Amino acid sequence: MLFETLSVICFIASVATLSRYANPKTTSIPVYILASLSWFLPTAAIFLLPFDISSTSYRDCKGPDCQKPKGYLESATSYFIWRCLYWTLFFLTWVILPISSGYVESGHISRKLKIKQAIRNHIRYNLFVGFILLIILFIITIKGYLSWHNLTAFVMVAANSWGIILIVTFMGVGLVRIPRIVKHYSNPQYLLSNLEKTAVSLRNSVEDSELDLIESLHTFWAIPNRDDTFNSIYPFFKTIETENSDLFKRYRQRIETYNNPVQSTQNINEEYLASIRKNISISYLKFQVNSYQWDTAKKSAFFYQDLVAAKSSHYLDSSIEPIKSWPTWKKNLAYIWYLQLAPYIYFALYALFTTISIAILQSEAMVTIYPKWTIIGALFRYCKNNSFLLEVLFFPILTKKSPFIIIHKRNLHL
Repeated sequence: MLFETLSVICFIASVATLSRYANPKTTSIPVYILASLSWFLPTAAIFLLPFDISSTSYRDCKGPDCQKPKGYLESATSYFIWRCLYWTLFFLTWVILPISSGYVESGHISRKLKIKQAIRNHIRYNLFVGFILLIILFIITIKGYLSWHNLTAFVMVAANSWGIILIVTFMGVGLVRIPRIVKHYSNPQYLLSNLEKTAVSLRNSVEDSELDLIESLHTFWAIPNRDDTFNSIYPFFKTIETENSDLFKRYRQRIETYNNPVQSTQNINEEYLASIRKNISISYLKFQVNSYQWDTAKKSAFFYQDLVAAKSSHYLDSSIEPIKSWPTWKKNLAYIWYLQLAPYIYFALYALFTTISIAILQSEAMVTIYPKWTIIGALFRYCKNNSFLLEVLFFPILTKKSPFIIIHKRNLHL
């Protein structure tokens, strides 16, 4: 019952997170469902692992002191759940999500052509990856290391290569960057200085993405005879114009005065228009993301300036909305929170995350030398039969070893 309850909570949290960051106007239901599964299943694995550990420990326990954990899972049940999680995530990662992504990003209008292009691109990618794997397998054969055991290990590593790359790449983020970020949250002056350093690059990103968008619009606008109703691809022209009518109105003058040389228009066909439509969509999305980051950075900078000024005046008088229109009592509460309480809370979290990082590093360094001396091993031995304590202790550790979910969830755009 405990595992089922946590699974429901995990699913609700995943859906709520996506509802917070997804755009309901532009996100289709299939994309929303796939994104929910992609968030829910890995997070559910974090909840499942402590239950599996405590249940396995109880089955291996011999003696009168063995206590059945509250979240006990039968061996067959645990095995079934893990296999479902693994193979579902496997097919999501290598088949469903790549094809779905190619379908959504395709510039074609016809669903049949979208699916066809997405499958074709996915097959090309898999053939490229398979060719590289065959070369590696050929080298292994020449070196004389080919055996059933080595082949099985090679296939497992190849199948999970993306996950391994993420673990290696983001391990430093979880162990080092997260504690540093939490520590700096308590220092408005540092946050303000950091924003001032990145302001130029953020603004340049907005301008560059806007130029890319204008170039994509100009490429379409420069095509002659777009209004020829006898043209077989005239409906495609009208679709692009209708979808981006607001952009063409906003940038009409800049499009007409754009100095980029016009490409040859001898091969104007549906594939060419599909590539233009895709480029416009991607360019506009990048421009929206960069503009949002720039606007957020500006508001944050003004707010941090107000916090720095409030340190000397002992009163938060902000120049940005909605804080500017807050009543006095609410501003006083904000001052107490941001400048008197939050620094201590962030420092406590910094100490907690630093301790977890040290425990992880010490355990990974000592596990091959003397496993009994590892910090995490000692915690496990203390509460191995208590599924609740395992959840409390190991959930933050496992979550911290998946830091890209925490660090980059603000950048989720569907």
